[in-house]
Amino acid sequence: MRFRRFSAWIFLLVLLGSFSLGGKAFSQSATLPGEKGEGAGQYLDRSEVARYLENQMQKALGDERKTVRIRDLRGGERVTLPPGDLSWEARIPARFYQGGSVPVSLILRAGREKAREVRVHARVEIYADVVVARNSLRRHQVVKEKDVRVVNKNITRLPGDVATDLQEVLGKRMTLSVNSQEVLRKSMVEIPPLVKKGDRVTLVVENPSFRITSAGEVKEDGRKGDRIRVINISSKKEVQGRVLDNHTVQVDF
Repeated sequence: MRFRRFSAWIFLLVLLGSFSLGGKAFSQSATLPGEKGEGAGQYLDRSEVARYLENQMQKALGDERKTVRIRDLRGGERVTLPPGDLSWEARIPARFYQGGSVPVSLILRAGREKAREVRVHARVEIYADVVVARNSLRRHQVVKEKDVRVVNKNITRLPGDVATDLQEVLGKRMTLSVNSQEVLRKSMVEIPPLVKKGDRVTLVVENPSFRITSAGEVKEDGRKGDRIRVINISSKKEVQGRVLDNHTVQVDF
């Protein structure tokens, strides 16, 4: 027979529970869910423990865009508990968000006295929306909305710079080629250059007293604000300038 009024326990846990996050672990006290066992004792209800830990990790994560899932809980199988009302304190490493097998210590108390300590390992997964390629994308291809989509994936084994929003990649160009269904990273895209090698632009030399313009040829790609090499077509002289827009380079004076 399962612990009675479990739904009431969950409600009180949400209203009254509190935890603190420290450098190594955070802890939480709660009424212990259990199952009646042989004799006078009861067994630790591991499924409810997993749900409870999942809930507390979600709170500690503090990011509504991510979801914690505990896929397995090892250790503590058929742990016999002393009879009577028990409470517990769960100590969880602060770096649980990295996922994988996370060690958890359950300190069981009868009143104020420590009854026993149980160590378990929770297999933690963190899910979030990520941007993936709908089809193969080639290097220097500008990413359009038809090229990508958002899917929910376990990110614990993915690099930390995965793209989680379409706006992080749309309108940018690929820095390398990727296959269909591959998760995109922020380092895989860049802002496209305003001018490219070989482009014809207007070279501008100016100060508060005068402004001179001439035709020029771009010698290297450049984004807005970049300093690039250009050739003055009239003098055949190579100079440096700052990209103002896709038609204009301001030459150093």
